[in-house]
This record gives sequence, structure tokens and C-alpha cells, in this order.
Amino acid sequence: MAHALRSRGAQTVKKKNENIQGSTFHAPQPSPKALRLVHCDENGMFRMDVEAVATLQMIKEPLGVVTVCGRARQGKSYILNQLLGRSTGFQVASTHQPCTKGLWMWSMPLKKTTGETEYNLLLLDTEGIDAYDQTGTYSIQIFSLAVLLSSLFVYNQMGGIDEAALDQLSLVTELTKHIRLRASEHRSTYAELGQHSPVFLWLLRDFYLDLSEEGERVSPRDYLESALQPIAGEGRAIAARNEIRDSIRALFPDRHCFTLVRPLNNEHDLQHLDQFPFDSLRPEFQAGMDALTKFVFDRTKPKQLGSNIMTGPMFVSLTQSFLDAINAGAVPTLANSWQNVEESECRRAYDVALELYIKAFTKSSAVDEEALRMIHETAVTDAFYIFDNEAVGSGAARQKYEKMLSSAFKKHYEESMHKIWTEAELKCTRMVEMMDEKLWAVCQSSDVSLGQVFEALNTFLEDYDDATSGPSKWKKFRTFLQNSLKGSLLGVVKRMNLQSQTDSVSFQMKHQSLEDRLINAEKQLECAKREMNDWRNRYELLTEEAKSSEEASAARYLALEKMYDSLNEKCSLASHQLEISRKEVSDWRASYEVVVTERKTLEEQLNVEIGVLRSRCSSAEGRLAASQEQLQSAKEEVHEWRRKYDLALEELHITSERAAAICERLNRQAQDRQDALLNEYFSNIARKERETNDVKSKVEGDERHIAALQDRLEDQELKICSQEEEMSRLRLELRQIHNIVDIEKAKAISMDKELSILKQQKHYLEDKLNLELKRSEDAVAKQQQSEKEMKLAVGRLEKVHEEIESATKARLEAERLAAERLAAQISAERRNEVLVRENDELSRAIHTLQDLERDTISRMRSMDRHLEVRDKEMGELLDSAHKQRADTLNVLESLLDTERQACAEANARAEALSVQLQSVQGKLDSLQQKFSIARLNETLLDGRLRICHCHGELGGKSPSSGKRARLDDSVLEDSANYVLMNASCQMTARKPDKLSLVSRCSPTQSQCDTPDKLDNRASPSDSKESDDYMRFTIPRLRQELSKAGILDELEQMKSPTKKEIIELYERHVLHKFCTA
Repeated sequence: MAHALRSRGAQTVKKKNENIQGSTFHAPQPSPKALRLVHCDENGMFRMDVEAVATLQMIKEPLGVVTVCGRARQGKSYILNQLLGRSTGFQVASTHQPCTKGLWMWSMPLKKTTGETEYNLLLLDTEGIDAYDQTGTYSIQIFSLAVLLSSLFVYNQMGGIDEAALDQLSLVTELTKHIRLRASEHRSTYAELGQHSPVFLWLLRDFYLDLSEEGERVSPRDYLESALQPIAGEGRAIAARNEIRDSIRALFPDRHCFTLVRPLNNEHDLQHLDQFPFDSLRPEFQAGMDALTKFVFDRTKPKQLGSNIMTGPMFVSLTQSFLDAINAGAVPTLANSWQNVEESECRRAYDVALELYIKAFTKSSAVDEEALRMIHETAVTDAFYIFDNEAVGSGAARQKYEKMLSSAFKKHYEESMHKIWTEAELKCTRMVEMMDEKLWAVCQSSDVSLGQVFEALNTFLEDYDDATSGPSKWKKFRTFLQNSLKGSLLGVVKRMNLQSQTDSVSFQMKHQSLEDRLINAEKQLECAKREMNDWRNRYELLTEEAKSSEEASAARYLALEKMYDSLNEKCSLASHQLEISRKEVSDWRASYEVVVTERKTLEEQLNVEIGVLRSRCSSAEGRLAASQEQLQSAKEEVHEWRRKYDLALEELHITSERAAAICERLNRQAQDRQDALLNEYFSNIARKERETNDVKSKVEGDERHIAALQDRLEDQELKICSQEEEMSRLRLELRQIHNIVDIEKAKAISMDKELSILKQQKHYLEDKLNLELKRSEDAVAKQQQSEKEMKLAVGRLEKVHEEIESATKARLEAERLAAERLAAQISAERRNEVLVRENDELSRAIHTLQDLERDTISRMRSMDRHLEVRDKEMGELLDSAHKQRADTLNVLESLLDTERQACAEANARAEALSVQLQSVQGKLDSLQQKFSIARLNETLLDGRLRICHCHGELGGKSPSSGKRARLDDSVLEDSANYVLMNASCQMTARKPDKLSLVSRCSPTQSQCDTPDKLDNRASPSDSKESDDYMRFTIPRLRQELSKAGILDELEQMKSPTKKEIIELYERHVLHKFCTA
């Protein structure tokens, strides 16, 4: 399953990794430099630097390592700088003191390709192996690390290969003491170590010899092989020299040699070789350096340990494993080191995969179980794919972390699901409580119906379905519905039942009233039928009379026809006069409407003008009121003239009101009179038209009533004459009304004259007021504009007063508004003074705030300085904390190793204890079997004793005692056989047989005819039954009770114990068996 999950998530994780790589590729890279990889601290312990470890951890591709090793002060760092193509990089110095301590690496590996594999080439610089401040052990440890970590090992030496050079490589013979393949071995051979050794390149610097033999050119490799050939001779010295040669050949099976001439001829220039450009060196050295660089890059391959290709994190783990072994005083073991690499890489892959799973799972906001399961499966797939890519090896460590990862996924998934379900259940509970409250509020309404309640429930259901989830979602909603049906909805149903009962009573009363009304209607129908019969009889009499009158009138028809023609002519004349009178009335009505419309338009225009003037007066008087305080000298005279002006205006107002009242009364009387006459006239005309139409219809429809129509026509003619007289009288009244209107117009003209006189007085007063205002202009120069606007407003008011009678009222209103404006101006000035005082207070407050702001700025600056100091202190504290963490991490790792050892010992002890427990359990089982056999024997003896006792009691009572004795013996034998057989069953299966009761009586079934025989067999069966059912389990007892048909009584008992169940079994099952 794990393999399927890995294959499913491969494409997704690949895309994610490509995105991550693409994003990191464009990230700004720091400048490359030499980093210290391994160093020896003050306590003599080898440590790895954090910065170098972090750089290597970022290299996820295959890693190849080129290490340059050799004696101190012989230009190893210079060779590495040339391989980098740089003049500077690794530290180079011209003094006698070594400048490289420990192992150093270049921070930016070189991108290289071998075949189709792209890898990163890491360059390592080592400390000189024979520096004056080193010990022999330290040198061999540095040399061993360089060999173990390299893909290509470059041994740098000055001059040719001679015995002195080989003696300097004597530490190769010590490698077997400091490197082992497996922990179980005492010492590995050179050949075994050679299978895991890097490519060996012996670089001869400042080489001056001519490589030729007998006139033929000899390659540097042949030169190396000839130098490594054993020398002839005997003795300890010869054997030691040959041992060095043999160890080099065995330890480095893939070995090469390369020569370089001196780069410069001047001895003094060699001390500053790094300052000379590469082009200025000797051409032979340039060609040799180029060939060396090509050889190194071509022959270097990714570092391998067995079949596993190293990456940056694996290289870090391997190096740390070697250092831990060296620091512990042990020998670095390749197998154990690789196991440690597998362990650390699998642990790191486990952490990465678990972190990816947690991020992917916790980032989702889904709450549905199926969606969460899909997210869980996808996250598990991606995490396993990441684990497969990051983990190393295929042994126990990988399997262990795979199992840990699966259990961690399962645990996190279960915890997350439990948490989500708990939150979902809590949310469901809250929603149910809220719905319960809302439903209770809906059901408490007095006029609520079931339809409204169901609509509210549907709304609650939609909201609940959208807002909740989880397995207990619908269970909570079902409980809510059940509680609602028992509570709120039951109250609504009861209330509706009560309402339906009251409605039923009211409907019954209405039904009774309708029945009473139906009875009355039937009675009225009977009366109506009788009246209809009476009217039918009357109609028949009238029809007979009509027939007789029709026959009589037929004779008179011809005589009356001529009379009808004359009447028709008169009627047409009357209708013509009626049309003329109608036209006159319509003309009067049109002229009246024109007058009314003109008056309305005039009133509307006046209202518009009055509104405009009021607005202008209000604005002008507002500006005028601003200068009232500066006109105190002219106020008394103005008030005096104003008083006179008010008196005149009051008189004018009274007079105009009287005139308006008179005009209004006359107009109202005339209008009422005119309306009454017109209404009466139109009603008469309408009545005449109706009567004329009736006459025409009767003449055309019924010729039998011509005589009656003739009489009516005569009456109508008389009425028409009277109407004409009435119309003439109305015309006279209209003329009188016009005369009255003319008189009223003359009165209005006189009133206008009086109004003009009052206007002249007003103009006089206004002229005086203007003079006073002109005098005040000198004192108030700033108010000239307002005075001009006021004069314009007054001029416009004069024009308006000449045209409109109601301008006086507007002026009075303007005066009142002016007084109000004056009071408002005074209050505004007071408010202005208050605002000025408040402004002063605010300005003082602003000054104080500015002072506070300056103080705050100064405090902020001081706080910034304090913060800078604190930041520096925090930085120092963080640096010290990082150092302490590194030390603590090392201590914790050592403690972890000890804990692991203790855990292994505890596991061994636990296994030993489990073995002891198994043996003790076997002994207990054997003792239990012996005990059961003893109990069975005891039961058998007890049964025999009972049978003998029964035989003794029955011996003197029965006449056939001998026969019964024989029967008892047979029963005893059967019981003994049954007990032994049951004992054997218990020894093997220890399960009671429910058919034992039948098998118990089967041997003597034909002889069980009397109660005495049954009694003889009861004793052993009872003892066996008591021995069997006491060992029954609770489920078996329940099964037996259900077969006996008394399970209902058992279910009525609440949580019965085994003792109670056994008592019930004895009371019913055994009692029935014994009585049987």
C-alpha cells in the first residue's frame, strides 16, 4: 500500500520540487569563500563548523570530493586555487608557519558531469601532515579523514619519489589501525580497505628529473609503479620499506602520478606566487596545470559508499560519524558509519515527510469526513514520496522509519479527526440550542400557524446543513426534532386544537343562525309566491283591458297622427331654443373659468415673487443686522418713525382686511347665487331632456297612449314657457350681480387710492430711514455692499407694492423677520465671543501639545538609542545561546547513545523475563490439570457414596432389592464412565457439553421407569451439574437461560453480577432438571 501511495504522489511532489528549485535558483547567492569543515577544539575533540554543515545540507545532488593532502608549506592551497581558476580562495602564505588548520572546503561546489550524471565537485584542503605543532596520532587522523571522505585523493609532494618520500608516506601503514570495515573485525587488510579507497594521485611539484630510460620516454605512472616495486634484500629495514610499498599498492589500487615543474625561476618570486597572474608563469607549468585540471575533472566521480551515491546531507552525516568515532577513541568503521548515515538520513527524511504531511493536512479547512480522508491520503502519498527521495539505504533503519511514519500519520489523522469531530459536535450543539431558542420564539407567537413553523424549520434545516458537519450532525438534528415535537410544536398543536374547537363552536352557531335564516327565507318565499299569484291575476286583467283599449285606440290613431306631426314641430322648436340657452350657459361657464384661471396664475406669480422677495429680504436684513450695533445713535429716531409707521400699517391693515372681507363676502354671495342658479338651470334642463326623451320613447313605443302623451305635451309646453320666464328672470339677476361687482370694483379702486396714500407715507418713512442709513455709512464702511443690496431690495418692494395688494403683508412679515434676525445677530455675536474665547483656549492647548510633542520626540530618540544598545546586547546573547545550543546538542547526542544502549539492555532483560513467565505459566497449567483431576476423583467418590447410601435406605423396603442393587451398580458404572469421560474432555478442551445430561442417562434409558431409579441417578448428575455450571461464563449462562425461556427475567435485572445469574440458573434450570 505504501508503494502505491508513493507512486500516486510522485508527479505532484516533483512539480513542487521543481518549483522550489526554480525559486532557489534565482535567489541571490553569497560570494564564494573557503569554509572550515573540521577543526580540533581546545579539548582535542574534532568538530564540524555550522556554516560548512549548512552549506553541505543544501546540496541535494550527487557529490564528488577532491582532497589535496601532503606536507605543510608545500603549496596545497595554491593547487586548489588553480583548480578553481582563481588566484585567491584558499589561504596561501609564504611564512614557515602553516596557515591551514583541520579540513577546509570551498563554499560553492563546481558543477560537473560524468557520463550522463551531473554532480557537484567539492574541493577539500587539509592541514599539513607533518607540521611542527602536530602529534603523530593527529596527523594519521587527518590523513585517515582525507582518505575516507575523498573521491580523488591528491598527495602533494616536492621533488621526486625516493626513499625519503616513501618514508613520509609511512603513515599509510597505520591506516589499518585507524580504519575498519566492520566493528566485529580486529583489523582490516589493505586489500579490503582498497576496495573502498579513492583514486590516488601522487602530484610531484617542482619536478626537475628527466623521465627516460634507455633513450625512451617514461610516463609518470610508470615512474610511480617502478618506485613502488619491492626492493631486493633482507633485514628489518628492507622489510619496513617493502611494507610501505605493499601498503600503498594494496590500499590504492587505482593510482596515478603527475609532475609539475617550478612555476617561476626566481626563488624570491616563489614566496609571492599567488600575486602573479597565471599567464606570467612558465609555459611548462601552465601546460602541466591545464593537464592536471583536466585529469582531476575527468577522473573524479561522485563519492560512493558501496552502491550508494553521496549527497551533501549524507556527506555531513558520514563525516560526523567518523568524527564521533575518533572523539570516542574508537576506530572509524565504514559499516557502522554507513549505518549511522542511514539512520540520520532516514531520520531527516522522516522529519521532512512528517512536516510536509502536517502542513498539507492542517492547511485544509475542510470538515467533511470524505474530504478529510482524501486530503489525508494525498498528504500521505506526497510524504511517502518525499521520504523515498530523501531516505538512504534499504535496511532496518529505513523500514523502522517507514513504520514510524505510518504510525505518526495514523495518530495525527486520528487526533485531527477527533479534534475536528469534537469541534463539529460542539458547533452542532450550539446550532441546535440556537434553533431551539428561535423555534421557541416562533412558537410563542399567538397567531402562528403550522405552515409558518414548518417554514421556520426548513430555514433552520438549510442553515444547519450549511453551517455544520461531522458524524453526529444529523443525530443532533434528530434529537432537536424529537425535543421540538415534544415541546414547542406540541404547544402549537394544542393551541391550534383549542382554536379549532372554538372555531367549531362558532361555526355551529353560525350554522344554526343560517338555518333560522333559511326557515325565514322559505316563509318569505311562500309569501312572495302568493303575491306573485295576485300580481299575475292583476296582469291578466290589465292585459285584457289593454287589448280592449288597443282596439279602441286603433280607430283614433289616424286622427291623432296629424296632431303628432304638429306637436313634433313644436318640440323641435323647443329643442332649438334649448340648444341656444345651452350655448349661452357654456359661454358664461368658459368666461368664468378663464377669470378663475387668470386669478390663479396671478396668485401663483405673486406667491413666487413674494417668496423670492422674502429670501432676498432675509439675506439683506441678515447683512443689515450685522451693522445694527454700530447704529446705536440712530436707533431712537428710527424706533419713533417705526412706531408711527406701524400705526399707519395697522390702520392700513385693518382697512385692507375690511375691504378684503367685504370683497370676499360679496364674491362668495355672488358665486353662491350664480352656482345655485346654474345648478337649478342645469337640473331643469336635464329634467326637461329626460322628460322629452320619455315622451319621444313613449310616442314611438306605444301609440296606444297618444292621448295621454298629448296631455303631457301640453303640460310640458306650459313648463317650457315658465322656464323661459324663469330664464329671463335669471338674466335680470345676473345683470344686477354685474352691477354689484362694478360697485365693488369701484370700492376696490377707492381702497387702492387709500393704499397708494399709505404707500406714499411709507415712502416718506423709508426716505427718512434711507437718510439715517446714509449717515451710518460713514461709520460703517465695511457694510456698504449690504446697504446697496438693501436699497435694491427696497426698490423692488416698491414696484411689487404698486402691482400687488398683498405686498403690505409681505413687508410686515419682513419687518418681523428683521427683528428676529436682529435678535439672532445679537445671539450670534455672543456665540462669536464664546467661540473666540474657545479659540484662545484651543490655541493655548495646541501650544501645550506642541511642547509635549517635542518632549515625546526627545524621549523617542533616547528610547531608540536604548533600543540600539539592547539590540547589540541581544545579538551577543544570541551568539552565546547558539554556542550553548551546539554544546548542548553534542551532550544530548551522547546521552541519546547511552539511552539507546540502556534500551537495548532493557529489551534483553524483558525477553528473558518473558521466557521465565512462559515457563511459570506452563507449570501453572500442569498444576491446574492435576487439580481438576483431583476434583473429578472427589466428585466420583462422592457420587459413589450417595449411591451406596440410597441403596442402603431402599434395601429393606423393596421386594426386589437384589435387582435394584444390580441396577444401581450399572448406574454407578455408567456414572463413573461419564465422570471419567467428562474429566478427559475437561483436560483437553475444558468446555462443558450441553448434551451431557442426555448422555448421562442414555446407557440406562430403558430401565428409567420408576421414580426410585430416577432418584438413584440424580445424585451424580446433580454433583456433575453443580461442578459444570459454576464454571460457566456469563455469556454461556445467558445462552442457557435463553434456551430455558427465562431471558426476559434476566433482562429485567439491571446490570446483574455473575453470582445473581448463577442463582437464577439454579432457581429455574437446575430446579426443573431435579424435579424432572
